[in-house]
Amino acid sequence: MPDSDQPDPRPHGPGAPGPGLGGPGSHGFGPADSGLAVTVGAAPGGPSLVTVAGDLDHHTAPRLQAALAEVALAPGAGLVLDLSGLTYCDSIGITLLVGAHQRARAAGAALALAGLDPDISRVFHVVGLDQILSFHGSVEEAVRAVGPGAH
Repeated sequence: MPDSDQPDPRPHGPGAPGPGLGGPGSHGFGPADSGLAVTVGAAPGGPSLVTVAGDLDHHTAPRLQAALAEVALAPGAGLVLDLSGLTYCDSIGITLLVGAHQRARAAGAALALAGLDPDISRVFHVVGLDQILSFHGSVEEAVRAVGPGAH
């Protein structure tokens, strides 16, 4: 522990990693942080599942971008973004989601978004994302939409 008269050399403040980080598939902060938590895994039924919780903005978007880069996309594969914990999304976040859609489409994979907050969903509708992205009320619905035989 640093002496009390010395500055703490560890990163701190917004954007600094919190305790318990560094494990595979973990790109977020600990539960006490108000940033963005992102986990990568597989949904029951096969598709990749990326779970997002917190604020998606210009400070936190790189965490989601890194997590999405981990997901292998191939023809016929599915990717579900569980956004039920998303509390805010700015234009950088919207751009990132459009990029994820474009990457999935180029790979011949399907992308579905699940569990959007009604206020965020309304904004996505206003900017026309409902014309290119597939929205579902729950992860289970999204998994069915991108699962085997759904393409």
